[in-house]
Amino acid sequence: MENDIKALCLDMDGTLLNHHNQISDRTLEVIQHVRAKGILVFIVTGRSLLEVYDSAPEDIQLDGVVTANGMITHIHGRKIDEHSLSVHVIDRVIASAREHQIYYEVHPNDGSRISLQQDRDYMGNMIRGEKPEEVLMNEWLERQSAINGDIQWVESFLINRMLKCIVLVIISKK
Repeated sequence: MENDIKALCLDMDGTLLNHHNQISDRTLEVIQHVRAKGILVFIVTGRSLLEVYDSAPEDIQLDGVVTANGMITHIHGRKIDEHSLSVHVIDRVIASAREHQIYYEVHPNDGSRISLQQDRDYMGNMIRGEKPEEVLMNEWLERQSAINGDIQWVESFLINRMLKCIVLVIISKK
């Protein structure tokens, strides 16, 4: 019987990644085994391309990556489709996050995640405490990693091509 499967699309969070936000050696073996059978393997995720490769082993081989919930698509290392959020949308999300002191990151289409320098203290304080029950472990670890070095802290946003803006709302029980 001939294999009718042509491609396999995999999510990262809750699928490929373990509780430490990494792709295990065993999962990597399975991906490479599937590719060896001639099946194309794609990661389809809400993460940016940098976030994909931050969590993936250096030797992972993929046929394509769809990032930021479909905002950018790469096939065999070549970008074939790209969208961005409007500056107006980003400005509104950031203003609301700052007003309510909600953790946020902005991800340019090409580059590292950024946040405003003036928000560094309150955002860092949110992540220093215990993990709230309602926040998933992988999300908590991702934010800790961001605060501890992944974010570029800037005085203002000068980039006009943003692919995503994330916020992390933590509801404290009093």
